[in-house]
Amino acid sequence: KSLVAQVEEMAAAGVRTIVMEVSSPGGEAAHCFETGNEIRSLFDEYGIRSIGYADTLACSGGYALICVCDEVIANPDATLGSIGCVIALTDTSKAYEMAGLKRIFITSGANKVPFDASGSFKKEFLDELQEDVNNINETFAQHVSAHTGLDVDTIKGFQAGVFSGSVAVEKGLANKTMTTREFASYVAAIHKGKIQ
Repeated sequence: KSLVAQVEEMAAAGVRTIVMEVSSPGGEAAHCFETGNEIRSLFDEYGIRSIGYADTLACSGGYALICVCDEVIANPDATLGSIGCVIALTDTSKAYEMAGLKRIFITSGANKVPFDASGSFKKEFLDELQEDVNNINETFAQHVSAHTGLDVDTIKGFQAGVFSGSVAVEKGLANKTMTTREFASYVAAIHKGKIQ
């Protein structure tokens, strides 16, 4: 079941507080921001208090999801951030050359394959990928800015760095740190109405 469907189900059942515990290094960017925004909209529509807890990792896509919560609490040992994008490529042209092999492509268009005559990636192809990464990174920074209040340039200035719990609080990526036991007590106190 998708995260959005889970939140919808809890909202329909009358849940008033949702804890989103994240232990994720991230993953694919596809639909990540859309999912986070849909979850935030549900929180707002149903008046749900949302608390994100970064237990071990809330990085990249994991951070994109947790930052939509009303407050983000980090375990002191957790790592948060990695607000950036990456595409990993492997240039196998030298390996082919050393093996005495040469790939030949016959295409119907110059952009059908990303390789030049030597088998390396074309500069134009790499430039296009860099532009794509920059555009996604802009969207990511704007997403985090919208949910944390941090300035987009400040977020980009982190250079996709990762930060321990207390440093994440200093940077504005989390509101406070709590151990697992402290967090459980905090949530119990909210449930009992001792914390508003």
